Amino acid sequence: MKNIETRGRITIEIARDPRISKKIGHFFVDNVDPSYISHSELQIGRAISPTAWAPDIERMIAEEFEQIIKESIQDGKKYILLATEADSLVGFALVETYVENGFSVIPDMITKREKRGLGIGGKLLDWVDNDLKTRGIHRIFLESGLNNENAHEFFKKHHYKAVSKVFMKDLLAP
Repeated sequence: MKNIETRGRITIEIARDPRISKKIGHFFVDNVDPSYISHSELQIGRAISPTAWAPDIERMIAEEFEQIIKESIQDGKKYILLATEADSLVGFALVETYVENGFSVIPDMITKREKRGLGIGGKLLDWVDNDLKTRGIHRIFLESGLNNENAHEFFKKHHYKAVSKVFMKDLLAP
């Protein structure tokens, strides 16, 4: 799979420079709301509740993604796929591959708010599909917050189907 692919005015490429992670952190904060929160955001501390982000979410994302980019250069098991238009970030997807088990997970995929509905997310998913097929992956999972209805409809449009719900019990709640 090519590392860089231009589709119309959108360029899709794997992030190779860890310095982009601060820009991704800022992009994340600017383009999601609490409906994005899923179980993994709660599990790894990005969110403090199902409806509230951690106060330092931008820093957390930047640090997490910087490490992922550095590791992806070494092993390629996780990578961040960037969608840019005229050198401006308009979307990204975090992809984790588990080749030995034949599946992949997309824990994060975000497009710029004002660019949604213009095909950027579809281009990211198409690129991921093609890449994973060449790696022998036969199944992709992705996460989405329970109330992220627009994303759910987008995923269904791209042939994803809901296969489970994740339940949580907060043992510290009164």
